[in-house]
Amino acid sequence: QQTSHFALPRLVGHAKKWYEGLQTINRSWTEWEQCLKRVFPSETNYGVLLSDMLERRHKPNETFDEYYYDKMVLLNACEITNKRAVDCIIHGLDDRTIKASAASARFTHPE
Repeated sequence: QQTSHFALPRLVGHAKKWYEGLQTINRSWTEWEQCLKRVFPSETNYGVLLSDMLERRHKPNETFDEYYYDKMVLLNACEITNKRAVDCIIHGLDDRTIKASAASARFTHPE
């Protein structure tokens, strides 16, 4: 209820017009979330998601934890799991020694 109270009045553009035109606004946040997703579906192109995921590489100035969690967000968006996710994580490593070590561990899950 509190989420709905603060989030919905902050809608802008078409979403605001849609919200203001509704006859009833007595819904739970879960119901609002479902309505918003149905009325304003996300049309993220899978090719763009995949490209973003593949382009994400470990940066020299970041920790491996930062890289891992950022990469996992992208992998989840692409619905890539298990061994394929591990392969993608390793693919983004530039350090040959770390890359070889990770590959030789033969992980089957990224967790």
